[in-house]
Amino acid sequence: MDGPHSSYPRTWSRSASQFGPAVDAESLSLQLQQQWPPAEYPVHIHIVGDLDGAGVRIRIWNSTGIHESEIVYPADHAGSEDPVASAVGEEVEAILHRLKRAGKLS
Repeated sequence: MDGPHSSYPRTWSRSASQFGPAVDAESLSLQLQQQWPPAEYPVHIHIVGDLDGAGVRIRIWNSTGIHESEIVYPADHAGSEDPVASAVGEEVEAILHRLKRAGKLS
């Protein structure tokens, strides 16, 4: 829960959903957790697959005004070992870097 008036400790989620059997959503969630630990990145990161069979939506948000949403295309990373993980990783990194530069994320 990350509401501004919550009395519970904040927990920052990392999740991946709506992928077909070719993508291991659990491994993708674990990758998000390991690469961008919630203690260092106080935002939710949610990855949603199967946008018309081609795109993957990345949502990053929290209750302090961060609301980012981008679509990436794994086909743009077809040469990598795991095109979905590569596309997602590159874009999440870019979003978090941009948020840090803008002073929205410490």
